[in-house]
Amino acid sequence: MSQRKHDIFTGGLILIGGLVLFVGFSRGLDTVSKQVNLSKPAQPQQPEPVDFYQQALNYGMQAAIAAQTAETRQEWEAVAALWSHALEKLQNIPQHNPDYDAVRQKILEYQTNREYAQKLQEIRSR
Repeated sequence: MSQRKHDIFTGGLILIGGLVLFVGFSRGLDTVSKQVNLSKPAQPQQPEPVDFYQQALNYGMQAAIAAQTAETRQEWEAVAALWSHALEKLQNIPQHNPDYDAVRQKILEYQTNREYAQKLQEIRSR
């Protein structure tokens, strides 16, 4: 063992109730802490930004799939609710977003789809 390693870590094994523990005694620990920067606490990671656009697309896809087989009033009500959820997500996207033109187009598309589902919901209620 090199002298440096020996200077940093010295220790021994202790047997307690069948468990073997290594107990290290440190000399020069401040050298090690500088090398691995133990003196500063780790910075918490920033939470991932919420991707409202992707969430809206997911709800839109669910609504489009559900609309393919919807027949009853309850099924069309569920389709309309999915379109509403998608619209809520799109409305959380700020207008200063560089892709807001695409967002506005999706809002118009999803509003039309929701209105269609709501009309079919009314027709199935009769």
